[in-house]
Amino acid sequence: MAIVRNASLRPGFVSASSPPQRVFYLAEVAGPGIYSPSAGARAIFVECLGGGGGGGGALGAASQASMGSGGGGGGGQSIYLTSLKATYNYVIGAGGAGGVGAANGANGSDTTFDSPSVCTGGGGSGGQYLAAGIAQGSASPGGAGGYSATGDFPFQGGMGGPAVRMSGTFAWSGGGGDAGGALGGGVTEGVNSGGNANGYAGRFPGGGAAGALSYNTTPQTGGAGIVGAIRITEFY
Repeated sequence: MAIVRNASLRPGFVSASSPPQRVFYLAEVAGPGIYSPSAGARAIFVECLGGGGGGGGALGAASQASMGSGGGGGGGQSIYLTSLKATYNYVIGAGGAGGVGAANGANGSDTTFDSPSVCTGGGGSGGQYLAAGIAQGSASPGGAGGYSATGDFPFQGGMGGPAVRMSGTFAWSGGGGDAGGALGGGVTEGVNSGGNANGYAGRFPGGGAAGALSYNTTPQTGGAGIVGAIRITEFY
């Protein structure tokens, strides 16, 4: 994955001709990569954000509602490094897939910088599937927000919203949790409709996804959790 300097993320008071800091933003593509500090860099501040959890699926029956809870948001973590290496390995965590029909959503993956023991943004947990029924008030908890203690400043991702059934013909799915820290995407709303609906995808980056909703035997799919991210600020 190519590393591209994103000038729009540089604070306005920094001189473009001789900046005391530069900001690199790595996202959109999950998987491994290599980062090399720019010449003259004396320190870096690294922010990691895990991938969001997928929303739970739904598979109802005639006049019996089924729904999924929301996936948890990816957790944030950051670290300040002064003894710089020539290169660093990193992995940007993928978002979890939504559950299909009678299935829970998948967990989001961790985002790591240098190694999992240096800086890790934890992936959010997937939302749960709630079986078809008519019982009022039945609910399934949302996926837990991602968290990791590996780094200097942890920010836990938001928990996914619960799926709630008021009757066999009126229910709503859980919303997706927001991602932790300054990089994180916001909350994703749950589905509340009179018919079948797939869950909404999470918000970029690192957001958990909403669960699905079904009132018959047609399977519905939870939304997809969103890929995590890394932001690196170089100091000179």
